[in-house]
This record gives sequence, structure tokens and C-alpha cells, in this order.
Amino acid sequence: MKTDKDILKDGVVSNFIQKTPSLDFTDLVMDKVKASTETKIVVAPLVSKKAWLVSLVIGGLIVLSSFGIEVQNVEMTSWSKIGFQLPQLSDFEVTLKLMIVVLSVFLSMTIVDVIYRKFKQHQFEY
Repeated sequence: MKTDKDILKDGVVSNFIQKTPSLDFTDLVMDKVKASTETKIVVAPLVSKKAWLVSLVIGGLIVLSSFGIEVQNVEMTSWSKIGFQLPQLSDFEVTLKLMIVVLSVFLSMTIVDVIYRKFKQHQFEY
């Protein structure tokens, strides 16, 4: 039995090749780690530029069409020396409300996009 164990032990040790890393192994690894930490991770925005453009155009059209409809409905009967008197700001109540809604939507989109980017950036740092 003892000779069997010695044969197995001698065979395993003789076929085992022990490799040692090169002398600059640590420097090479640390250079790669440093290079990976220096590269900035770019997180794609949640809302693309094309979506922003489409949203801005649609929001602008909504506000302008509302303004146009309300201008037609306002009576401008009081004439002044210039020719006519401009309508009061209170005459454009619906347009002002629509502007507030559109601006709120754009603000919400911006806040969600910023939070999304910060979260993703923070997630990639660890």
C-alpha cells in the first residue's frame, strides 16, 4: 500500500508545472485597473433628443393653437388712439393653464431623466 501512495504522489508532483507570474505582473494589473477607473461611463438618456424635439413641437402647437382660438373669441371693441386695445391677460385663462400643464410635463420629463442618469451612473461606479 505504501508503495502505491508513493507512486501516485511522485506522478502528480512530477507532472505539476508551477508557473510564476512575471516580475511586472502587479504593475500591469494596476495599470489596467487605473485605466478602467479613468474611463467615464456614459449613460444614455431616458428621453432621446428626437423625443424632446417632438415633445417641444407638440407642446408648442398645443399652446399656440389654444392662443389662436382664444384670440378669436376675445372681443376687441374698445378702440384707443393707436387703433385697438390689446386683450387682458385674464382673457387667456385656458392658454395659461395649458402652458402650465405643458411646462409641468417638460419639467417632469427632465427630473425623471436626471434621476435616471444619476441612478445609473451611481450603479456603475460600484
